[in-house]
Amino acid sequence: MNHTESPPLSTMIEKLESVIAQCEQKLNDIGVHQESDTDLWSMADIAGYLKFSYKYTNEYIVAHRSFPKPLRFSTNKSKQKCRPR
Repeated sequence: MNHTESPPLSTMIEKLESVIAQCEQKLNDIGVHQESDTDLWSMADIAGYLKFSYKYTNEYIVAHRSFPKPLRFSTNKSKQKCRPR
């Protein structure tokens, strides 16, 4: 069995934050300023990007204290105030 050592979690999070900042800059450059829930990454998107299993990503990556908190945006369908999970 071939074991490869993964980079530290903080390094992976920094890389992910860098990619997010680059994407935000590109969106700003083309004039896109609105976010919707379809533009945000799902747990499966994050796991796929980092090349980890869904379970590992859920239990260790997004649960880590330095991972950004989840956001919920209100929709036109719901007049209720949204709150973080």
